[in-house]
Amino acid sequence: MNYITHLNGVFDQFSKDNRLNPTHISLYVALFQFWNHNRFPEDFFVNREEVMSCSKIGSKSTYHRCIKVQIPVILTTQFQFKVTT
Repeated sequence: MNYITHLNGVFDQFSKDNRLNPTHISLYVALFQFWNHNRFPEDFFVNREEVMSCSKIGSKSTYHRCIKVQIPVILTTQFQFKVTT
């Protein structure tokens, strides 16, 4: 896994998607960090509170709004994750 190439591709996708704002990008970077920490498995689980803290998202509603948009974007990249509330 060349994560620089991966991130460059993701940021290219982000620049083309008008639905996304800085909160979405922060959420993605937090999820990427957890993915990296877990050694890039195909599937992995995250804790919402940990992801919110890492991405500096203070509201559950903002997190859920962003994750609903984020999932289709993430699934077009090279990793998947399971969303649990």
